[in-house]
Amino acid sequence: MVETAKPVKSVTLLPGVHDARVHDGHAEFSVDPGELNHVLEHLVDLEVRSMITSPPTLEELFMRHYGEDIAIPTRDADAEVVTAR
Repeated sequence: MVETAKPVKSVTLLPGVHDARVHDGHAEFSVDPGELNHVLEHLVDLEVRSMITSPPTLEELFMRHYGEDIAIPTRDADAEVVTAR
């Protein structure tokens, strides 16, 4: 989460910024490692007042990599069940 003296919404348009939410003068977002320096430079221009950082959760990494369209295998009602002996 970051709070800046100047409006922070512009950071949501930067390359490498994901899952951005802006509210009450604060912004929360994820940044690709390769774009981190560029985003930090932009934030300095916005006069950072406070910043809290944390690594992404496993769920956030998974969703970013695989997206929301994960196929969940279903059992076909007409499929034959084979039991190994």
